[in-house]
Amino acid sequence: MESEFWTPQLEEHGQRHGFNLTLHRSQEKSASFAVTRAHLQELVLARILVTSSCHPDGMIYPCPAGIEDEVLDVLFKENLLVGVPIDQLVAGSFELLMNEDADSATIQLLRLKERLALAITSVDDRLRGMELDRSATFGLA
Repeated sequence: MESEFWTPQLEEHGQRHGFNLTLHRSQEKSASFAVTRAHLQELVLARILVTSSCHPDGMIYPCPAGIEDEVLDVLFKENLLVGVPIDQLVAGSFELLMNEDADSATIQLLRLKERLALAITSVDDRLRGMELDRSATFGLA
């Protein structure tokens, strides 16, 4: 028995309404389904693990897993996976404190400060190690 291959066609019906998904097998055979934007997003995002990666220059990038390389290439080429400077990410996090009481906000900010101090220490250690490597390479130790 021959396998059936269906070709999808997705038509958007405005930003809030969703999509019409049509599956074509041949000129004579097709099936069409209405799909809401929320349902499509839920179906896609439920199957993707998104983490983040910090580039050495301080830019934070989303890192979706489980996506085909060709799709990732398109996302990067079309600038849909953009980085955010770590300082902007930190400043933007303050908006999340708007519904917190002062004690809770203080605890969270102190924890953020601890994490940032650990990050600065890690960068300093790496720079120090690179300097020692450079000195040893050139006999300057």
